[in-house]
Amino acid sequence: MSVLAQIADRLHFSFICASAARRVQRRVAASRPEGSAPLAGAPLQLHGKVADAEWVEAPLTGARVVGYRVLVETIGHYWMNRRVLVDHCVVGDFTLEGAGGAHRVRGEHGRLIVADPCSQGRRAGGSAEEPKGFPDAVSAVLANRVQVRLEAQDPRHYRWHEYHLHEGDEVFVDGAWEHKGEGNAPLNIAGARARPLLVSNIPREVLLRDLSAPNEALMRVLPRMHSLVDRDL
Repeated sequence: MSVLAQIADRLHFSFICASAARRVQRRVAASRPEGSAPLAGAPLQLHGKVADAEWVEAPLTGARVVGYRVLVETIGHYWMNRRVLVDHCVVGDFTLEGAGGAHRVRGEHGRLIVADPCSQGRRAGGSAEEPKGFPDAVSAVLANRVQVRLEAQDPRHYRWHEYHLHEGDEVFVDGAWEHKGEGNAPLNIAGARARPLLVSNIPREVLLRDLSAPNEALMRVLPRMHSLVDRDL
């Protein structure tokens, strides 16, 4: 690894990745704390335990979970050469049970920030002399999500992760209040395409601290950044 390449990689990480992490940090820090009087559409964070969930099936493991995030990427010596092929979240609706009561969470535009993958794998580069195939589930995700069919001779190195949200997990949810019905009807918390719902099993204060000086492991844990830009804060 050349010294110039290492310097370029560090600069890329410091200016591109770290600034993206700080956008997420500002988003999480700016939401109103639990206990504030909610207004329809106002950003709010709630803490509690996941319960009474609608189940979804995770594509790499086939597990029945409350939500999943699947990440497939190419990897190399340098972070700046990393290419994300698939970064996809699905979150079912669930109830968040906390000190302030039970609130329904609408997961349609959910993004997971989960500390550790429940499943992961990697594949070294293949060649004509030594082809290396992909697990069927990984091939299916790539075909379904990005219409890509990878060949066993592909010389690139790949890594994949699957993150799960389970019933009973302790999380904080960052979204917006959503009125359902008239008068004293229950209030839900939800996201939107422009400002997605965040669901994190990393405690809020720990996440805010780590986002101040993110490492590559944390950057991999964060969802796609294009939907978390400053104008949506």
